[in-house]
Amino acid sequence: DLAERIERGEAVPTPTPEPEDDDDEKALAALEAEREWKEEEARQRRERKKEEDEVWAAAAKAKQEEIAEQMKKAAEAEKEWEQMMSAADDDDDVAAEGAKA
Repeated sequence: DLAERIERGEAVPTPTPEPEDDDDEKALAALEAEREWKEEEARQRRERKKEEDEVWAAAAKAKQEEIAEQMKKAAEAEKEWEQMMSAADDDDDVAAEGAKA
């Protein structure tokens, strides 16, 4: 009956897949799955690297700001020291003038 329907064009024969065709398809599917897995792994590595770089950049910026603040304080301390030394020199000069007079 099926043969008659095929002859009339009412049915289309479907070839039974060869066992090696299934093996090829399985192998291709496995290769595709492996490729996708590797791509995902690489994407995750890039994302982790980017996050790590952002953390290091933030830490470096914080350290630079800390150093700038320390330099500012050191400059202020040096200025105060110079003012104190200048005032001490002025006091010494006044004392020396008083001793001469």
